[in-house]
Amino acid sequence: MELPPAVQSALRAGQKIEAIKRLREEWAIDLSEAKRLVEQWEGEPASPANTPPATHAPSPRLPLPALLLLLAFAWALVNAVTPLASLLVLFHLEHYRTAPFIVESLEYRDDPEEGLRWGLVGQVAGRHERLYAPSLADGHRLGYRGLQRQFPAGLELRVWYNPEVTDTLFQGRSLRLLPYSPNLRESELAHLYEWFGYCLLPLALIWGNAVVWERRQKEAVTRR
Repeated sequence: MELPPAVQSALRAGQKIEAIKRLREEWAIDLSEAKRLVEQWEGEPASPANTPPATHAPSPRLPLPALLLLLAFAWALVNAVTPLASLLVLFHLEHYRTAPFIVESLEYRDDPEEGLRWGLVGQVAGRHERLYAPSLADGHRLGYRGLQRQFPAGLELRVWYNPEVTDTLFQGRSLRLLPYSPNLRESELAHLYEWFGYCLLPLALIWGNAVVWERRQKEAVTRR
């Protein structure tokens, strides 16, 4: 049986107690087992077992700070579409004008995988456009029939309109047509502040805690 070099060196120097101590540290075994193995190596009488206990390296686990940081980053990334849409609106702010939007029909799709997405199709400034604005009503609560009753054909809604921006939907929200608010700039800034408060700020706090945790781990290793 081969003992660790440090244990053998201690035994050759006549330091049996030190050898037992080092063997316990190397193999993570109890005192009686370490004593038995040292005596066996020296050729003294010992118990019949002649092999050290099997040790299993612990499976690698992601530290909690790193896991929280990963989750916070994913949360901020998933919700990054909202601030991006607000930034596009703010960038083209001077081109938005108030206009009446005449509802023609309701578009409604409740997909088990993608979730609920609903909007209105109608006329604004002589053009056929769609108004997707989840903030107009609680689609989950009202359902298709409830939304039809709340937004019947012929209903006139006041909106902010900018035909120069993309008609792509951003998380179920259109940028060409926006629900009217007295101050469009302030309402879009509110979306940005909400994202900073609920996504970016927690990410920054968790990041800071992860850095502190890593520094303390390194200091603990250095002290050893």
